[in-house]
Amino acid sequence: MKFYLGGAILFALPLFLTSCEGTLDDVFGEWSRPSGNNSNTDSDKASGTYIVYTAAGVSKNESIPTSATKWTGTVTPGDVAAGTYVVEGTATCAGQLVLKGEVNLILKDGAKLTVDDGITYDTTGDVGSLNIYAQSTGSSKGQLIVNNNTPTGTPVTQASAISVKSMMIHGGKITATADTGTTPCNVGYGLRVSDNDMIIYDGEITSQSPLSSLCVYEGNLYIHGGTITSTSTLLYPGILVNSAETTVGNFYVTGGTIKANGSGSMSSEGINATNEIRIDGGTVTANGGKACGGIVSTKLTINSGTVIANGGEGYESTGDLVTVMPGGDALKGTIVINGGNVTATGGKGNVIHATVPSDGGNGITGTLTVNGGTLTATGGAGDGTGYGGAGIAGIATFDGGTITAKGIGNSAINPSGAININNGITSVTLISTAATVLPTSLTNWIALGTGSLSFGGTDISGDWVSTSFADPEASHQYGTTTIAIERAGTSLILTKYVP
Repeated sequence: MKFYLGGAILFALPLFLTSCEGTLDDVFGEWSRPSGNNSNTDSDKASGTYIVYTAAGVSKNESIPTSATKWTGTVTPGDVAAGTYVVEGTATCAGQLVLKGEVNLILKDGAKLTVDDGITYDTTGDVGSLNIYAQSTGSSKGQLIVNNNTPTGTPVTQASAISVKSMMIHGGKITATADTGTTPCNVGYGLRVSDNDMIIYDGEITSQSPLSSLCVYEGNLYIHGGTITSTSTLLYPGILVNSAETTVGNFYVTGGTIKANGSGSMSSEGINATNEIRIDGGTVTANGGKACGGIVSTKLTINSGTVIANGGEGYESTGDLVTVMPGGDALKGTIVINGGNVTATGGKGNVIHATVPSDGGNGITGTLTVNGGTLTATGGAGDGTGYGGAGIAGIATFDGGTITAKGIGNSAINPSGAININNGITSVTLISTAATVLPTSLTNWIALGTGSLSFGGTDISGDWVSTSFADPEASHQYGTTTIAIERAGTSLILTKYVP
């Protein structure tokens, strides 16, 4: 299990958020406001309504509190007290905003707030959370643009675009860009939360940074909707949810369109969560960086939605010490697929010298259970003298669904233990580029080795080594490119590679 360090470790009691009925005035009341960003007069009072989500997919319109502070024109850098702030028109902060408590930011239609040097929390008091709201969901929704051009050498809390103790995004168009550093020392994140949760209900979010661009430390990440693109340019995953505890470090998706890109070469997966990733809807695309996986987690459960995972290309370093890395595995961990449409493609090998081996990555590596849905797993091609990847590598149980596994210069399935193809499977199709003629060795499709194979409730490991399949209870159809085997309602189709 990897543990990613994000600057100094902070010890503080967690900040808990609650859902309440009524307006924000009912919840927070009136605040005592110092001068600067928090001043408000009758002529400055904002009005109108904004969208508040009370649960996934459940929203209502709230009236903007009369006590809210209106931001327009020039916003003074520095401390921001707890309260509600409403952006109207064009507003610009030529420095950094430091949140001293829970800040509710409402982006009115057509409004735009630009912050030049990031939004962070009060590290002395260990407080500062941010909730972002909008008035509408269309093209006129308000914008928040946060850059951080802080020179390298500052802590990640200062070098990140937005680094707070907790965050909820109810809407708006949000662009977060941290300084594009070229070394891993003291560069920042895009959107970062520590010691609490990040919840995204809606919005159009684009985040890019040297480190993980959507990052939660010691908390959970919930995405219920919106369009999110998160790209790390140097190292660490595009989306990272990390914890040393077992009760947090989880990533839950119920909707939205998510694209996570790991563009670096060090631990730069598309998505990495320490404990669990559960996908119950939406569309999730994860692209690994160099030699890195698409989605990596201790446990990955896919119940519905569309999941597209791509392992990153391998690489050969240059210089006195040459390092060769294989392509990344698309999905890695303990994986349960109950539904949805899943496509997993291993990264291809990539070397400079043709005599150097760079293997392709596997489509899936780990312990796989498929109970339903559609799965297509493809290995990545090798480069140089390297081997291709398997469609599925590890241990697998197929209890339902439609499964296609393709090996590229390798077996379609390369097991490390038991492979169980049980009754009730709609179809299992295995494609091997190593199989160019029929009949041929069955190990071109499933390379058992020390593993075992059960098909339709019967162990057929002993029959899986010859060119003729010897199960008397199974029917066989030999075609020019396929062998179709059926037993007890289970279909297994072996397909040779046709260029």
